[in-house]
Amino acid sequence: TTNSMPQVMIGAFQFSPGLSMFYVVFLVLGLYLGLNMLLATVYTKYKKLMEGSVEQFYRNRRKSVDMAFEIVVEHEERVWGRRTNAITRETLRDFFVDLIGPSPVADEVFTLLDRDQSGTMEQAEFRLMAEVLADPHLQHP
Repeated sequence: TTNSMPQVMIGAFQFSPGLSMFYVVFLVLGLYLGLNMLLATVYTKYKKLMEGSVEQFYRNRRKSVDMAFEIVVEHEERVWGRRTNAITRETLRDFFVDLIGPSPVADEVFTLLDRDQSGTMEQAEFRLMAEVLADPHLQHP
């Protein structure tokens, strides 16, 4: 710290006036330039680490959503005996029954999620649903 700096510099100045220049140069280089460089370096490294961490989080979340979609599609294949690589209205209705019990809103939710009105929920539509559920501030038209 520079807490006792004035006392030390005044003592050195009384011994030799040239030594006070050493302290001034030391303060300018060490305290103001050196610490700023150190802080900038640490911040840059931290920022890169955080960016990597956030990117990894979103990669993992997308992979998890894709795996969940595959599980639901496999469930549909087992229950309904068809493999469509999409989720049907009946499967979403079963999901709601398992999650919250019989619900009259299951068909309305499916209609909202089936953006292309194909009668099935494809993987992109499932991802959109997962994004909206994961982030309540996110809004899609």
